[in-house]
Amino acid sequence: GYAAGSGGAVLKTTNTGGNWNVLVISPPDTYTSIFFSTPSTGYVVGLDSRYYKSTNGGVNWTSKVTYVSKHYFSIQFLNSSTGFIVGGWSTTSDGIIPGNYGLSDAIVLKTDVFGNLEWIKNYGGSNIDGIRSIIRTDDTSYLFTGTSHSNDIDITDHIGPEDKSDIIVGKIDLSGNLVWLNSYGSVGDDYSNQIIKTKDSCYLICGYRKLDFEDYYILK
Repeated sequence: GYAAGSGGAVLKTTNTGGNWNVLVISPPDTYTSIFFSTPSTGYVVGLDSRYYKSTNGGVNWTSKVTYVSKHYFSIQFLNSSTGFIVGGWSTTSDGIIPGNYGLSDAIVLKTDVFGNLEWIKNYGGSNIDGIRSIIRTDDTSYLFTGTSHSNDIDITDHIGPEDKSDIIVGKIDLSGNLVWLNSYGSVGDDYSNQIIKTKDSCYLICGYRKLDFEDYYILK
């Protein structure tokens, strides 16, 4: 197994977490997600507009700058050969971005196994929106979760005032077309960090809420 974090470090274990070896990526940065499609081929994304690829089990890494988003938070593969999808947010409206809706958009992009862009989609409204985690579902689609301040365009059910963030959960098909997008939360600030699938084919969203105090909670 592998874990990625700040300081350019990637950790690898071969004994179910009993011991961890440090594999350093240069230049160092904060990494948010790591995924190995085969025992030797893996990818890392983080907060510096680029992703990293290893073809020898994490010993060496090469990087590629995308200039699409400043932050990437999650990486998932369809299988070992068809590519990957990355979630994040973007404030740009030029280049390969299809058109920015507002202050920042939630984005998902797909590449082939060589890192060539196949498509990129943006979601959200006229305020601040972003994606933190994305997973594959059983019905050839994806679920993503993130946060939003918007109440227009793709997001029309914002719960609190627009200066407060909601948790959003969206479903897209394999071409990136939005199927549905819902908001969850309170009148305070609500944030999501991760979405995972459960054994009963449901989904858990881990996040936290800021009212008078900061509370951590799970949505199902």
